[in-house]
Amino acid sequence: MTPSGGARIVLTAEGPGASLLLFIDDGRLSYLELAPHVDDVVADFPPIEALTV
Repeated sequence: MTPSGGARIVLTAEGPGASLLLFIDDGRLSYLELAPHVDDVVADFPPIEALTV
């Protein structure tokens, strides 16, 4: 649930060294997050062909 009480969907994909999360709140794209798998900083999003679902 979102803070407003609506529906939230989170889509995830794995890339080299990071996870990519796409948040959809109440049917609208609301947030894109690149979460590193370790404490390293990831400066760029991985190329699409490097992602797996």
